[in-house]
Amino acid sequence: MKDLYRYLSPFAPDISGAVSVLFELGGLIVICDAGGCTGNTCGFDEPRWYTKSSAIYSAGLRDLDAILGRDEKLLDKIGQALESVPEARFIALIGTPVPAVIATDYTALCRMCEKRFHKKSIYIETTGMKDYTYGQVKAYRALINCVEEKPSEDCIGLWGCSPLDLPSLDSVQALMQRLGKKCIPFGMDDSLENYTKIAACKENIVLSPSGLTIAKELGLNFHFDYCLGKWQVKKKKTLILHQQILANALREAIGMGDVASFFPMDPEYMQANDRFLEGEMDLIGMVKENAYERIIGDPLFLRACQGFTGQMVSLPHFAVSGQMYQVESDVTYWAQVKEALSV
Repeated sequence: MKDLYRYLSPFAPDISGAVSVLFELGGLIVICDAGGCTGNTCGFDEPRWYTKSSAIYSAGLRDLDAILGRDEKLLDKIGQALESVPEARFIALIGTPVPAVIATDYTALCRMCEKRFHKKSIYIETTGMKDYTYGQVKAYRALINCVEEKPSEDCIGLWGCSPLDLPSLDSVQALMQRLGKKCIPFGMDDSLENYTKIAACKENIVLSPSGLTIAKELGLNFHFDYCLGKWQVKKKKTLILHQQILANALREAIGMGDVASFFPMDPEYMQANDRFLEGEMDLIGMVKENAYERIIGDPLFLRACQGFTGQMVSLPHFAVSGQMYQVESDVTYWAQVKEALSV
């Protein structure tokens, strides 16, 4: 029963991943739910909700409205929402479990929205049944397919920079400062105009699994770089738990460790002992089998590592534990990790 979690809380779902990509782009984001999915996304899975404004609305659908296909009710509610944000640049419909079960025709809904409101409409066919990375990828695809490219100066693209993946809300700015270059981010501190400049991104830096998927699909020239440098740390048998790209960057910085993740891992960038975790029992078994002396990961994972007596180094992952272990700044995040590893 790999999907039964006894120790870990649910991770951020695909709905939250889709919203994280769309959050700062100036659109009207309509989550097609009764209210719960929207509350979960805004209240627990989106740290920018408390610092930046975004037009996120719940469709407030009742079961019978969805099952009987009362599309006019949904359109009326979208119209009412647009009265509050007439400047919305597009409409994005985000899927949830009930629309998925009854096979809602999102293409038709988007056409109806465009005809009635004269705004570009897209849909992200999320189901709430997969992790956040799948929603991010679908949101990226929808945006890329609906935005026309424009001539632009050559630039550097930062792919997959969502707050669900990165250390803190200032991570994009901190990374650009370390790089010493101006970049165009996709996922945070971005705008809809950024998606018109993809062809101008002659160099691309991938920061997360969703960014890697899109970079490969677009055939971009990319590499990985968190600009961590090389760290001097005490040698111990180490397990690093996070999303694959950040975990690999940390492994390169400290020169040791196995990487494991509950989120998609690309085999091309896995080493011999790396492992994709299908459930918490995989994590429990991996820790016991390998007798690690040090685990670097979200403190929440320690719940599932009962009996582990080695060193636990905090490496918070917002998609795993939300605000529980959230760090104020990117600099503080890495400084705390580096200090803990020096012991």
